[in-house]
Amino acid sequence: MKALIVLWITLFIFVGTAPLTGGAEIGPALQGTYWVDVYMNSRDVASLSLTDEGKILAIGGSTIWMMDTDGGIVWAHSIENVTLGELKQTSSGDFIMAGRLIDGSLWIAKIGGDGGIKWGKAYGQTIRGYISISLDSKDNIVVAADVAPRGVWLLKLDRDGCFVWSMTFPGLSSPSLAVDTYGNVLLAGVSEGSLVLLKLTGDGHLAWAKEYLPSQGSGHFVSLAKSSLVDDSGGIVIGGTFVSGFYSNASVLYIDHDGNVKWAKIYGTSSLVRINDLETGSQGEVILGGFVASFMHHPDGWIMELTPGGEVVWSVLLGTEDSAEEILDVVVDSQSNVFASGYKGVRGLIAKLPPYGCLDGCDVIRVRTPSVSSIELESKSIMPAVSREAYIPVKVYYSISLWFPEVSRICEVTLSGKLEVSSEPTDAEVVIQGEYSSYSGTTPLSIEVPAGRYNVSVVKDEYEKYKTTVSVEVGKTESISVTLVPKFGYLNVTSVPVDGEVYVDNYFIGTTPLEEIKLSTGTHELRVKKDGYEEYAEDFEIRPGETTKIHAVLEAKSGNLRVNSTLPGLEVYLDGSYIGTTPIEGYKTSAGKHFLRVLRRGEEVYSGIITIEPGGTTVVHVVFSGSSETSTGTSTESETDSTTSSTGGTSPPGGEICGPGSLIWVLLLLALVRRGRS
Repeated sequence: MKALIVLWITLFIFVGTAPLTGGAEIGPALQGTYWVDVYMNSRDVASLSLTDEGKILAIGGSTIWMMDTDGGIVWAHSIENVTLGELKQTSSGDFIMAGRLIDGSLWIAKIGGDGGIKWGKAYGQTIRGYISISLDSKDNIVVAADVAPRGVWLLKLDRDGCFVWSMTFPGLSSPSLAVDTYGNVLLAGVSEGSLVLLKLTGDGHLAWAKEYLPSQGSGHFVSLAKSSLVDDSGGIVIGGTFVSGFYSNASVLYIDHDGNVKWAKIYGTSSLVRINDLETGSQGEVILGGFVASFMHHPDGWIMELTPGGEVVWSVLLGTEDSAEEILDVVVDSQSNVFASGYKGVRGLIAKLPPYGCLDGCDVIRVRTPSVSSIELESKSIMPAVSREAYIPVKVYYSISLWFPEVSRICEVTLSGKLEVSSEPTDAEVVIQGEYSSYSGTTPLSIEVPAGRYNVSVVKDEYEKYKTTVSVEVGKTESISVTLVPKFGYLNVTSVPVDGEVYVDNYFIGTTPLEEIKLSTGTHELRVKKDGYEEYAEDFEIRPGETTKIHAVLEAKSGNLRVNSTLPGLEVYLDGSYIGTTPIEGYKTSAGKHFLRVLRRGEEVYSGIITIEPGGTTVVHVVFSGSSETSTGTSTESETDSTTSSTGGTSPPGGEICGPGSLIWVLLLLALVRRGRS
């Protein structure tokens, strides 16, 4: 650190401007509210960790607290006589935290998501610098720390804090630690300006050790980030501070699993730069945090994203004119938001930044793009000095009390817009699906959403599903108005005569007239029935939202009438209408009762009610017995009887009908009989 202070003072003499220049193009923000909080009663925030539920666990000084993604405090505790420095989450959802006790010894503890400490233990040596921890796939704990006198202490514990192995590497400083998927331990450090990288097996045996020197003495390493990153192939990304001449720059290296340098780059010139932490994102991107200082200006916190190949994606400074800022830890959530912690002056600081880093409208965050150049490193295998020790952990009794953070929000930007969804009809279900978040509700819906692209679907029973994609811009309202296409239509049915029974697809739905009968779209079968009438049948189609109208004219069921007379040529009238002269054969008429009249030369010789049976033939026999006498008889023949033979001599009301002339002859005959007796 002394070398860094000397360099900073030298900059005041030789350097006139800051090395980082504006001009980086920042893409649109993807998530809602972003902020910068200052903790007035905490001197720094040393480390962060994200829970599986998306909450944030933070430690700083002797305090530990949980907060939601908007910075709201869930719980907060203070732990007596310990200075906390590092935090990692286990596969079970618990957390391992490391710190330094008041006597300088190492303290490791496991805590639950509620802040309760499950165990806490102290271990041997005196810690003089920051602490780095890493967990293997079985949640075994590997710890690296600067110890006094100058050296790096590497310690492995099992998941319950029990001692496994320990070794110290004298002459090494500024440890940077990682564990690969096979449980191998990768420890990087600085030794007399060189970068040293050690690979150890899970049981503590040295696999190889290499030293990396800049070619032709072009500079030297002074410190490393506390964490390194290991990819699936076993390659490691190491960040640190590289000094060349009067300038201190950020350096990032990628070294494969055999220790070969694949690329090495430095970022920023003519300034004092330090990297404190590295974090990897979901796409393999590298996020780093530290600080940048320039002539006549306090250090500013620095956060930068690199591609997996080391190219700059974005770079921002976080700082104000009135105090020094430094980023000590960075983490990335599942939505690619960046959380950074550190200090502002003598107070703790936590910031939530969007995936593109920049916050328009937040004065404390500024876009600055560093210059990038490659450096050549020469490597050689070494055999580092090492001493092995065994430690018996000491159970530490600690006191936990409630802590009440005093939080001041110095910046807040809501990168969101409004999305309004309406539908006809209303009360439709709305599902809004973004890349990182989803929402739901019913129409009409008005909701504040983070800026970005969304898939929107509107669903209602008996209506076709509506889907669309919209882009919501910051500070603007995007409106969607949709008329849902129904999966039904309506049916109106009228008939002549009325009161016909209506069946649709063999289901009775009422009697005519019918209006606004809701039916599913598609083809249906209609039948209209009424006694005495032929059944009406029709296939019809229901179109979405439309009304289909059907007018059914029912045809009366019919039978046949045959009128015979002993005297041909008699005039026949049915229900008042002339239908011809006898003999009448197979006159078709509606079934039911009818009024029949038979006339001879305008005089009625017969009248009466007859019944026409459906599908049959009704036969009327008119017997003309003289100029003044007639008699009739009726019969019904089956229409299916091919011979149409008479079924007998059933007669209309009155049976055999006699004319008035016959009655007169009978009366005269009776008068003659009486006269003869007298």
